[in-house]
Amino acid sequence: VKILTEFFQPIPILKEKLGRDKIIAKQNEDYKEIIEKCKIGPQFECKTTLWGKLLDFKWEVGMLMVSEQGAWTILMPESLVGILLTYTHLLGHPGTKKMEQMLSNYSFHKKYAQIETFVTSAQFAFCQTTPLERKKLACTQYLQLLLKQFQQTL
Repeated sequence: VKILTEFFQPIPILKEKLGRDKIIAKQNEDYKEIIEKCKIGPQFECKTTLWGKLLDFKWEVGMLMVSEQGAWTILMPESLVGILLTYTHLLGHPGTKKMEQMLSNYSFHKKYAQIETFVTSAQFAFCQTTPLERKKLACTQYLQLLLKQFQQTL
């Protein structure tokens, strides 16, 4: 029973998909050129263009960091952003401002717009179901509904 309970709980499943090793693997795929540039740069740092902006990057302990507004944050691969947003949202169903605070250690393209879109989509999905329907929905179905709403609003 414990194994089944854990299997259907979305938070551990999502957390596992956001493990350090998973982020590093995706960064190595998505940002290979930036990582190589940082590896040969002084103090493993480099400056290059991403998202139409000239940004500072640092390769630190195998992970690519980006400096925006003077703070170093983890550069999140785009393919993991939806998982990160869903995971963070399920940690207490925060609103936009709280999610921005919770995600302050991460950077990704159009971060604040994506957070706002996700929170709005989650609220819409919640409002589209009755309490009884929410109880009947399996966790994975609810996650699929959240992600579908998010994707439709992009």
